[in-house]
Amino acid sequence: MRTYNNVLRTTAAKAKASATALSDSFTVKGEIAVADISNSNLANQDVNIVWGDQTFTIPAGSFTAKTGKSYKCSKVNALGESGLVTAAIDLDKCTFSVSIKGADLDAASGEVEFGINFTDFNETADLSMP
Repeated sequence: MRTYNNVLRTTAAKAKASATALSDSFTVKGEIAVADISNSNLANQDVNIVWGDQTFTIPAGSFTAKTGKSYKCSKVNALGESGLVTAAIDLDKCTFSVSIKGADLDAASGEVEFGINFTDFNETADLSMP
């Protein structure tokens, strides 16, 4: 699907809620295909991670470009919502993993919408959390 459609698929997800403030976390892994990969330099733009009604923004300049269209960031303070983000998005291999710790999640169980958006990519996937 790469260079044809924008697609986001999740293959694994887990969330942990805590009674202590700023101690919730979640991790989501999956597949990502971007239709217009030429405009997708994640090192130079904000990347938004959506969890339900919450948006965790990874600020521009936080991702380090690796080989090709592979990007990584580690323990970046999210804007918008509190939390430390560690993420790897490889637009060539069409994979992603996102982990956020130190957050206050509105929902850690039940149906949760997960999404990633940047430039012209704005896709979501429904998660069923235990």
